[in-house]
Amino acid sequence: DTTKVGFMYGRGKVKIFRSDMQVVCDSVRFNELDSIARFHINPIVWNEGRRQYTADSLFVLVNKDGIDRANLMSNAFVTVQEDSLYYDQIKSTELLAYFGPEGELTRFDALGGVSCIFYLEENGELASAAKVEGKMMSTLLRDGELDRTYYFDQPKNNIYPIAQLAEKDR
Repeated sequence: DTTKVGFMYGRGKVKIFRSDMQVVCDSVRFNELDSIARFHINPIVWNEGRRQYTADSLFVLVNKDGIDRANLMSNAFVTVQEDSLYYDQIKSTELLAYFGPEGELTRFDALGGVSCIFYLEENGELASAAKVEGKMMSTLLRDGELDRTYYFDQPKNNIYPIAQLAEKDR
């Protein structure tokens, strides 16, 4: 029947497992009419073993090949584990993520009150931390790593040696 529309609804301690991604949240809704999976109440996504995404809610546009786009709405927060102590972090009001044909993250845009900390490597060791604040940020990724980052509307950028960075700021 070509008029048949699929729906999915989960409520209360929803858990989704894939080989490259895990998701937990309070509730999820999906329908084939708009192909958007809506994850509500503190969704947490773990991806590729070292990335974590959180927000108040998460909308994911799904196509026949996998995930096309994701929208982390309200209090978006991304962490990427650099080593056992340090995590790159991005906080913003909203974050839009775009995925390539193989399901890889290719670009993300952080919108509204962006605050970041990135750990920089020198001679094979994490040596300094870059703290950036601005209104908007757009990042392109290549092979799962940051390739280019653009900051908009008078960003503030400071780099500190890790040894001089207060623990609360890490």
